[in-house]
Order: sequence, then C-alpha cells, then structure tokens
Amino acid sequence: MTKKILIVSAFFEEKVGYQEVQLAQTLTEMSHEVKVLATDRSNLNADIRYENSKGNYEVIRIKNHYRIKSTFYIKENLKFFFEGYSPDIVFLILPGTGLPYFILKYLPQNLKVISVYSDTTIKDRVAKAKGTKGNQLVFKVLKHRWYNKVMERSDILIANTNETVEILKNISKKNIDAKLRMTGLGYSSQNYFYSPELRKKFRDEIGLDENQKLIVTVTRVYTGKPFDYWVEQMQDFLGSNENFVYLLAGFSDDEFSLKVRINLEKLGLGKKLILYNFTTPEKNNEIFNAADFSLWFAPTISIQQSMATGLLPIIPFDSTLDHLIENNKTGIYYKDFMELKEILTKLPAFLYDRLSNVEVNKRFSYNNILKKIISEVS
Repeated sequence: MTKKILIVSAFFEEKVGYQEVQLAQTLTEMSHEVKVLATDRSNLNADIRYENSKGNYEVIRIKNHYRIKSTFYIKENLKFFFEGYSPDIVFLILPGTGLPYFILKYLPQNLKVISVYSDTTIKDRVAKAKGTKGNQLVFKVLKHRWYNKVMERSDILIANTNETVEILKNISKKNIDAKLRMTGLGYSSQNYFYSPELRKKFRDEIGLDENQKLIVTVTRVYTGKPFDYWVEQMQDFLGSNENFVYLLAGFSDDEFSLKVRINLEKLGLGKKLILYNFTTPEKNNEIFNAADFSLWFAPTISIQQSMATGLLPIIPFDSTLDHLIENNKTGIYYKDFMELKEILTKLPAFLYDRLSNVEVNKRFSYNNILKKIISEVS
C-alpha cells in the first residue's frame, strides 16, 4: 500500500548519496510518495547552498536557521508546511543535528515516526571529534535532551551499528528495547547489484585483462583523511605483485585533491595505482563489479554498497563495523596495518564465492530493510 512519507534530514546532497538520499530513492522505487525536508546547507562545504528541487521526489529547503558546525537551530516557522502536507510516516535522520528535534512540535499525534541514529551519537566521539561534532558539554546540556524527546516520540528507532544500540540505551531515560532495531547502513538495490557485463565494461575502460586483480577504495577525498599514509601501506605489496592494481576513487577538482594526487604519484607505483574522480552511484557500481577486492581504512556506507555486488571487503575491525561480515567468507577484518600487510600477501591465493556473498548481503538492501520497518508501523 502506498504511503505518504516525509524524510527530515539536516543535510540532503544527492550527489554525495549518504543514507538519507538512499532512503528517499529506495522508498520512491517502492512506489511511496516521498518528500524531503532539509536545510539548504552542505555537510562538508560551508560555501554551498542548495535550492528546492522536484524530480521523483520533492526536496524542500529550510534557509532560515543558525548553524554551528553540523548542528542547526531552526528559525523558520514550518506550521504552513505541515498544514499543507500530512504524511503517514516521517523519518527523522540523526536527531543530534537539531532539525528532527525542532520539527517535533509540528507532528500530529497519529503520525508514525521512525528515527535513525548513527555512531556519531557516541559521547566519547562527540568529545574528541575535530571540527564537526561539537563537544561533551554541548551533548550533555543540549543534545541529550534532543535525543530523549525524539526517542520518546518515535514508534521505531533505527540504529546503524551494534555500538549505537548500546549508546542509545544509555542515553534514554526510558526502556526503549521494544522499539529499537539495529538494521545497519544499507544499499539501494536499484543502484548496486552484481553484473558480469558491468565488470567487463569498466575493466575494459581502465585496460585490465582477466588475469589482473583489482583492489578498490571508493571514498570522498577531503581534508582529515590521511590518504598518503593509507596508500603507503600497500606500496610493498603492489610493487612485488605484478598482477595486482589498486584504484582509489573520490577525487574532486579542488586544491586538496590535487595535493593528494601529487603526493600519491610520488610513490612511484605507475600503472599499478589508478586515481579516479568522485563519481556517480552508477559508476561506483561498475567499479565494484570490476574489482576483485575492496579495501577500507575507515567506516563508510560505501562498504555495504560494494558488498551488494558480492565483492569481498577488507575492513578494519571497528565497533561500528563488527556486524558487517563473516570473517574470511563475506569479508576480511584486520586489526592494524601490520595485520593488513600480512593479509595482502595472501590475496593472490585467496578465493571466495561471489554469488553466494550477493545472497548473504541482501540483508543490507534498503528495499528489504524498509519493507520490514514500514510493515511494523502500518
């Protein structure tokens, strides 16, 4: 049955394609009527402003607000918006940004509310985060209240990691076990899927034959990520294994990307290292299909997207990633760079069942996740 669904998210950047964008796309593909309420701001670029847009779903932008880092105080009166639009279900994405909390007063009591939480709710990380997530005092004085109000109003709470589950339980003043779900981040099955044809297409594009093995990392290249150091961990392996090529995708036409490119080219890996621009979900799907392994240095939704193609990810064992894989079957965990280097030496002889992994990883399909969640509140 078709539902009218509103997604409330401080940030909504279709080109970037974070969780809120994939939810909007997937719900639309499921034939629901979707609207998005978001600010006009970019998460990482303070100079960017977005306008309202209307395609398969409508995006309405809030422009009257105060922004402090990634937290918003909404000055705009949204009464008329909610008088003119009465959704059946609302998704509140990341209450710590402020926007989900400030729209609570406009929501009618019969409206079903699903709130979504990531690992950024963790107090220790909030305290230590550099530049974007505030500090522990702000969390204790302000955001702790926001979380409790949103959790109290919600019919279902979606946590992206097992760690987030425990943190939410500690934050909540009430028992939330009955409405708490850990679904994990997911992928859009419309955008990410296994395809031998796409595998051949992209390998032909970059000039690889089937005897060569491709390792890929797809992540946005921006300040704060030590790309030089990460790629250095692969330098010896690539130099001593002629059949392996590494592709790093995520570069933009900015000063920092140019600096990273120059530094990586100085490693002297030549054709063993391919540096690729930040691109579309469709192109990312081609890249994941073309690859034989993916390598990750930090948590990102792109890991699940790669797993949709059955690709085997090599990921750090992290409390935000401990639910993702069955080690040495659907992926490989490493605890530090010494262990990563040891794992890399074993890759030439490592085999896995890609089609089997496709089936196992369907548990991360947003189509499957959302069908279940919506049935619970309907």
